[in-house]
Amino acid sequence: AITGSSGDTGGGLYQPYGIAVDGSNNVWEANFGAASFGRLSKFANNGTAISGSSGYGGLSGIDVAVAIDSGGNAWAVDQYFGSLDKFNSSGVMQSGVSGYGSFNNPTGLAFDHANNAWVSTHGSNVKVLSNTGTAVGTYTGGGLALSQAVAIDGAGNAWIANSKFSLTTAGLLSEF
Repeated sequence: AITGSSGDTGGGLYQPYGIAVDGSNNVWEANFGAASFGRLSKFANNGTAISGSSGYGGLSGIDVAVAIDSGGNAWAVDQYFGSLDKFNSSGVMQSGVSGYGSFNNPTGLAFDHANNAWVSTHGSNVKVLSNTGTAVGTYTGGGLALSQAVAIDGAGNAWIANSKFSLTTAGLLSEF
């Protein structure tokens, strides 16, 4: 529930950009301007801050997307440092200091049914990594240019929003 006339605050919330809901109905926010706040904020579904006044993850650059994997872990992409980072459900970083992979300006994040992370970049590709950070593949087709976001539908198709005024599907995940 949103409270007050200006919504919820606290929990290290600062310039929220990306949002995801976990299996316990907790809301995770990626903090875009995390230079002096935590990278992620977590709220109970009644708006109560769970992450504390500093948020989770320490200082970083520009987190623009967050997604929850099938194990209840929160993942965030940092646009400034070009990293993909994994946090357990308590907000403790699991991916190490430099995160998984190196991405050119990551912009979006989604998980498929096999628990692979799909990371859209502002370039002309979408990278796919396993939930341990191992590269699975890269999608570059379908007129992909300046991808902004990625989503996986119930049939296992990856959908990619392009800045070039189009929506592209990567098709079924069996391509990899």
